[in-house]
Amino acid sequence: MFELLPKSIQRKLNLIAYLLDHPTSPPSIHFLMDYLNITYPTLKHDISELNELFDQYFNITITKTQISLKAFVPLSMAFFTYMLKQDLTIMSLINECFLQHINTFKALAQKIYISRSVMYHDLTQLKDFITNHYSALSITTHPVQITGPERIVRQFFTDYYFLGYNLSNWPFDQVSQSAIEDLMLLIAEKIPLIAFFSDHPILPIILAINVIRYRQGHLVEDIRPAYDHDACRRYLSDPINHDHLHNLEVRLGITFSNEAVEQLLVNIISHQTSYDTHYMWQCAQTDPTLYQALITLKSNMLSLMHAFHIPSIDEEALDLFLLTAYNLCTFHGTDSNSFEEEIYQHEQDCLAVGTELERIDPHFLTQMQRILTAFQEQMNIPCNDTRTLQATWYYCHIFPQTLRQLKTPTQPIRLGLYTINQLQRKHWAYEINLLFGDKIQLVSIHSPNSLLHLEANQVDTLLTALPIELKQIQTRYISGYPSGQDVEWIYQLLFPSSDA
Repeated sequence: MFELLPKSIQRKLNLIAYLLDHPTSPPSIHFLMDYLNITYPTLKHDISELNELFDQYFNITITKTQISLKAFVPLSMAFFTYMLKQDLTIMSLINECFLQHINTFKALAQKIYISRSVMYHDLTQLKDFITNHYSALSITTHPVQITGPERIVRQFFTDYYFLGYNLSNWPFDQVSQSAIEDLMLLIAEKIPLIAFFSDHPILPIILAINVIRYRQGHLVEDIRPAYDHDACRRYLSDPINHDHLHNLEVRLGITFSNEAVEQLLVNIISHQTSYDTHYMWQCAQTDPTLYQALITLKSNMLSLMHAFHIPSIDEEALDLFLLTAYNLCTFHGTDSNSFEEEIYQHEQDCLAVGTELERIDPHFLTQMQRILTAFQEQMNIPCNDTRTLQATWYYCHIFPQTLRQLKTPTQPIRLGLYTINQLQRKHWAYEINLLFGDKIQLVSIHSPNSLLHLEANQVDTLLTALPIELKQIQTRYISGYPSGQDVEWIYQLLFPSSDA
């Protein structure tokens, strides 16, 4: 989708991205000219335009030998992408294709205030892009829209709206962000494995597109047997829950029928991934190899957890860990959408958890790796270090008491938390409680005014989505949902003797 942007905007975004990625080692002028494949006058012109457009956010300076960027506030590439793409006529054209309010190209040109020649130029560019990247799709009229297999149409619009998306710029007028957030929390509650992915910023986009396309009457026809989300479907479509869910139905503009629930979960529930432990054990009953591998993994994990005195071992939680290991061994990224490929990697978070386990107790990590390696061998697939690390990440999220048991901090910390919306706050509270339990006393701050008047005797340290410095309070700026770096920072608060 980045290719749809004009070359000049692509070049400016690449320039900003490089300077942000190298804050302590400013590049030379000649390096950036080669890197961006431009002349010095073009580079100088781009920098001048960026400084004028974003003068409140940063300043790029050119000396005789190098180029550097000085940021005035925390910066995000998503923000700059959004700012540079929002006025492009081709983006307005795609948005109108999504809304389906216009019947002819002539009327479309009038609606977005462009000449017909500009519109046909944009249409040609869009058609070429679709041919190269979404070959099953096409643009039709009455109404003007993008048509083709519905699953691919939804993927196209997901990719489009996610380009430059950030939480402060909700792109849909047809459905509120708060309604989508409430739906997302409900789905994550009824399908436990989705809770791992519910902080992914693309998930609200997928859900909003599914809601709007379903309301427009577009159905994905290739829905596979829905064994994996039966619990969620039964809950949402059960008349017993009608009163509780009616308000959400009104806000979304749909009724939670079986068909609606299936359509809402498109591109979230994949064809390859199992989200239900009962189905996993059902498969194991007819597959002796899988059954023996799962039984052995469960026995080995129980032995390991008992050996290290891990408290409160929940059988359902352990089955959920088996499910993640099973999915990691059966997942095939070649046949799924980009969202699932990304959420299954968790590269930075996996590395952070692996590093922390190795620092706290390398013997536990070694035993965990041995058990997971044996499981992969029993599943008759090549052993893979990345898969092992991913499974370890899932284990630590399902059994957070492990990290607390292996190393206990000296005293709890009062951690202030200010986020820009309720969904973020819920995710932060969930992650902090999951990883640290009663070692962190969370103090939620609900308004900018309360934040500005926060006193040092109320909190020991502060996480805030609003860039601010408070006297005598250690502060960390947070952007969106918890990252591996945020978790590592909290660890350093709890374990000040640990290596940085």
